Amino acid sequence: MRNAHSDAVAAAATTRQQPVERLLSVTEVAVVLGISELMVRHYIRDGELPVVRVSERCLRVRPDDLRDFIDRRVDRQGKDSD
Repeated sequence: MRNAHSDAVAAAATTRQQPVERLLSVTEVAVVLGISELMVRHYIRDGELPVVRVSERCLRVRPDDLRDFIDRRVDRQGKDSD
C-alpha cells in the first residue's frame, strides 16, 4: 500500500537520477571520527563540516561531506623527522 510519504520519497529519489543516501547524525559522525559530539558541533559551527538542517535543532551530515572533511585532514607529510 502506497501513501503520500512513500510517493514523495520515491519522487525525490528519482528526480535527480541517483538514490537518496542516508544522512548521519552528529552522534554518528562523532563515533566515526572518534571525537566528542561537542567537537563535531564546533566543526559545524566553524563551517568546516557542512550540514543539512532538517529542522531548527536537527542537523545531519552527508556521507560525502564527511569523507571530504576527513580527506582535508589527512597528514600527507608524515611524522618522520629524519
